[in-house]
Amino acid sequence: MKDCIDQKTFSRYLEDSLEPEVLTRLEAHCRICERCAGELAGWKVLKEKLREAADVEVPDGLKEKVMSRIAGEKILPARREGGARRGLAAAIVFAAALYYLFRPVLRPILFSLISAGLKFLSALWYNALSAVGMDPAILIRLFGKIMAGFGSLLPVFMAATFLMVTGLVVLIIRGRAARQPG
Repeated sequence: MKDCIDQKTFSRYLEDSLEPEVLTRLEAHCRICERCAGELAGWKVLKEKLREAADVEVPDGLKEKVMSRIAGEKILPARREGGARRGLAAAIVFAAALYYLFRPVLRPILFSLISAGLKFLSALWYNALSAVGMDPAILIRLFGKIMAGFGSLLPVFMAATFLMVTGLVVLIIRGRAARQPG
């Protein structure tokens, strides 16, 4: 039905905190709505079981035993969520900042490292293809073109890295703001 009883009202029924007019409306609605009548029957069973449980006697000294055991437990600090993500984002931002600060010094070093890496891969592919009887000249031309165009690709790569890092930082800040109470 359109005007079925919500869970909050059923919960208040369980606690006996419904006003008399709301209780009357609840019972009247349950007479015409099978779904809510079934729900109310379940809540009535739960209410009866809770009344029966209230009659159970607690052994003497139970509270003292529980409280002394709680006092003896070591309380560990709560783990912060997302620590690894924050650390990774900080490392990426730090690496990008270092690169931009030391770009004149790092650029030739990075070019030589990347060039050496590409040469190594080229030689590795050359030897692997030669071992199986394929012509490695195709890959040599491909790697040559990549290495020749690498200087023009580096700024694009760095811009893409900057955008990804900025996006990561924004997501981290948004996540932190979403978790803060208030």
